Amino acid sequence: MYRRFAEVIVPVSLPLLYTYEIPGTFLSQCVEGARVVVPFGKSKFYSAIVRRITDVCPQNCEVKEILDVLDTVPIVNAIQFQFWDWIASYYMCSVGEVCRVALPSSLKLESATVLYRTTKPMNLAELKPKEAMLLAAFDDKTTEIELSKTSKYTGLKNNIALVKNLIALDYLVADKVIEEKYKPKFAKFVSLADSITTEAELRGTLDTLAQKSPKQFETLMTFLTMSQTKATDGRIAVRNEMERKTLMQNPRVSPAALTALISKSLLRETEREVSRIAVYDGDIQLCNPLTETQESAYNTIQQLFENKSTVLLHGVTGSGKTEIYIKLINEIISQGKQVLYLLPEIVLTSQIIRRLQKVFGDEVGIYHSKISDGERAEMWHRLCSPEAKSYKLIVGVRSAIFLPFKELGLVIVDEEHDGSFKQQDPAPRYHARDCAIVLAGLHGAKTLLGSATPSIETYYNATSGKYGLVELLHRYSTAGLPEINIIDTLEAARCSSMKSIFSSFLIGEIDHTIKQGQQVMLFKNRRGFSPYVECQTCGWVPTCENCDVSLTYHKHENRLVCHHCGYVMEMPHQCKSCGDNTLTTKGFGTEKIEDEIKIFFPDARITRLDADVTTSRQRYERIIYEFEHGLADIIAGTQMISKGFDFKNLRLAGVLGADAMLCFPDFRAEERAFQLLTQVSGRAGRSTERGKVVIQTSQPHNHVFEDILNGDYKNFYKRVIAERSMYAYPPFTRLIRLQMKHKDSHFLDDCAATLASSLRKVFGAGVLGPEYPVLPRIQNMYIKEILLKISRNHYGIQAKNCILAAIGNLRTGVSKGGLIININVDPQ
Repeated sequence: MYRRFAEVIVPVSLPLLYTYEIPGTFLSQCVEGARVVVPFGKSKFYSAIVRRITDVCPQNCEVKEILDVLDTVPIVNAIQFQFWDWIASYYMCSVGEVCRVALPSSLKLESATVLYRTTKPMNLAELKPKEAMLLAAFDDKTTEIELSKTSKYTGLKNNIALVKNLIALDYLVADKVIEEKYKPKFAKFVSLADSITTEAELRGTLDTLAQKSPKQFETLMTFLTMSQTKATDGRIAVRNEMERKTLMQNPRVSPAALTALISKSLLRETEREVSRIAVYDGDIQLCNPLTETQESAYNTIQQLFENKSTVLLHGVTGSGKTEIYIKLINEIISQGKQVLYLLPEIVLTSQIIRRLQKVFGDEVGIYHSKISDGERAEMWHRLCSPEAKSYKLIVGVRSAIFLPFKELGLVIVDEEHDGSFKQQDPAPRYHARDCAIVLAGLHGAKTLLGSATPSIETYYNATSGKYGLVELLHRYSTAGLPEINIIDTLEAARCSSMKSIFSSFLIGEIDHTIKQGQQVMLFKNRRGFSPYVECQTCGWVPTCENCDVSLTYHKHENRLVCHHCGYVMEMPHQCKSCGDNTLTTKGFGTEKIEDEIKIFFPDARITRLDADVTTSRQRYERIIYEFEHGLADIIAGTQMISKGFDFKNLRLAGVLGADAMLCFPDFRAEERAFQLLTQVSGRAGRSTERGKVVIQTSQPHNHVFEDILNGDYKNFYKRVIAERSMYAYPPFTRLIRLQMKHKDSHFLDDCAATLASSLRKVFGAGVLGPEYPVLPRIQNMYIKEILLKISRNHYGIQAKNCILAAIGNLRTGVSKGGLIININVDPQ
């Protein structure tokens, strides 16, 4: 008998492909890249991706059958499989982990336990109150409840024991089910009935309704007006339809009257599939002409692309890099190819998208975590479907690299230096910039990296000839780069010229700017009101019960919050150590900046942009829109406000507490500080009038501030690259961080020491640690880290296999479970 088998990728953290037999009924449907439902383990079902089809039957193991085929066309193409394999190899994870991150949630199916009510009558004498509450939830409309949703009815976090007892008592039965999460969206549309063909018939109908059914008359008239249904030469010429939901939003429309008009066949109602993704219906405009400098940069990029697959565009803030991007995008789209435009932050996409849609209309697709999962799944289907109209330009954050591109011609990575391109958890811990370069290479496409402050590694690659290099050293506008003022806060305090957290100089500049009708940006890379609260009598500081970190005070909610695990404590009225009531806040964050600035400028319109207020896409888009259109005078925020925004009326940027960025035990601290402060400075004065920047610091003579003051990236780079070379840090070495976690600190110490000793036999002095990190305990797990410095000449598959072998030997030898080891290649 002829048998065929499918090797599939299951979205789990296991290193293998798994083989299943293809039943005869699915032989013609099962293709590489399609999703199939497979049993996994004793009682689980997953949707897996078919990697390859083979005639070879695995030996010495039971081969299960595929239960269902979910896709008629592949949703993962051959290039994506190559890309996934590279990510799994380079970042030392499984292909299943890559699959789990790559696919939208709606396309990843996992079996769920569903509970069904039996016919046994309820006997309250043998039931506990919570059990009775759960049984009471079953009625004629609710015939089944997912186990994961039972907390909604009982109020308990864990209902396993409760449900087991109800099953034992024969009140419930359980079953495993798996169903497609992504379903096409359908909507109802209303149009004038085909039976009404002339204007006379329509008028007669309206006259009759006006006399007998005024509500129906008003509803029909409203529909005709809203749908712009028109008559020409006595006949109905324009018979537009409109969505019922839109029509019902008009207060003149009665639901009962609309239903009556449909039942009388005066209006026709139809249902059809609609897109979840909004269509751009604004005006389309031509690309803005480039300046002579921009045109020269554009031509140089094109020339470099003839010999280089990757080019760095190093342009100062406000130099017009986006206009060059737009012309390049237009060129690629005209060739019938696709473009991927990567941005580091979701908050950037709304402003950039509006700009791109004015040029490219509805050819622009949007992909990031703030759009609904249904929209992401629809985007995925549209890109891989041969029939549907595909997008030519995708704008997104790091996850957009996983989309199923067919004809990728160009990848643009804007603000390529930004740390947000690095995925931290879960695996794969990939860097989207580096992955984008590989993805472009697989498609035979080009990559353009853009930044005013390139990462040290990228600039090294550009100056050493690996990448092409194009530089824009002057702003697009005539105003030039902003004037930068460094304020010594220690000296200001000594001279009594500090007003709360603001220097007198900064207060004066804010006052002048607002009086001129211009805007102010205040930056502090810490959210919340205060980093910690301290007792002035005994020094007690409230800390998280799950993590070794002080709790951040949020004044608006009057509570203390852990930013690592989410633990919350009400603000205590007195010290829990000595009982005194001398608790006071220490330090400040963006919430305090917003609070304090209102004292000095009570009439100013003030807003804030940080993770605490941008809880939804609509919320952050509204904040950006209001500031962009002059509805706010001052905006306070974290790093969110530093990246790529173009606010025409922003004259002044103030940086508070700049020292904190430098006082961090990381070899990248100076680089990050320089990049962040330069980016914040670059938001000011982007129109005709020169902007001003005020940086408050207690270390005014630090080399970083001197380079920022002089606008001298190259001097900064020379100094940092010399230090990196001396101490063997990237780009001269590769780094791999092994992070080990366990609830038992003594057990963790032993495991970390054993692993480090094993690795030193291979890598010698390149093994640093194990050491406790700055935060040695998070979510009740103790943490130890080992850092590997590997020469670029010795970095490869062999080195990675040695690391994986050492980890495997450790896991085999330990007597206690629960040890977590995370591998982070190229940690940021």
